[in-house]
Amino acid sequence: MSATFPLGSTIAICDGFNLLLPSNLIADVVSAVTIDQKSGENLWSIGDLSWRGLHLPVISIELMILHRAPRLRGSHVAIFHGTVDTEKLPFFGVPLQAMPHNFNLENNRDVTQRSDLLELDFCAMKVTARGVSTVIPELEAIENQLLETL
Repeated sequence: MSATFPLGSTIAICDGFNLLLPSNLIADVVSAVTIDQKSGENLWSIGDLSWRGLHLPVISIELMILHRAPRLRGSHVAIFHGTVDTEKLPFFGVPLQAMPHNFNLENNRDVTQRSDLLELDFCAMKVTARGVSTVIPELEAIENQLLETL
């Protein structure tokens, strides 16, 4: 397998799929937050939330990857560190259905690449991590798309 995974990885549950992310990408997970809803041409742009004195955009990775509205809404929002342009986008929020779970993954033992025919947008790879079917999102592309709308 060609992908490299940090030992500290997180599996975060979104609607109908799991995201595999580096643990250090998530700055915080907040629950019972109020998201100021916004309407616009980008359905994946849910709104904004206040976090530690900042106003952060909240996006639906489900809509970006699967092109369908989430079936379930969780009460948690993961605050992701921005990595592309930290001055314009230091953080952004992603709704989750539950608290993320951290794992120490060993590349060749715990993670295997899946090959299924379903093509997903903003998806770098589909893998099974410790027996859990997950998606590794193309975070740079997701952030670039978000930056275009700011």
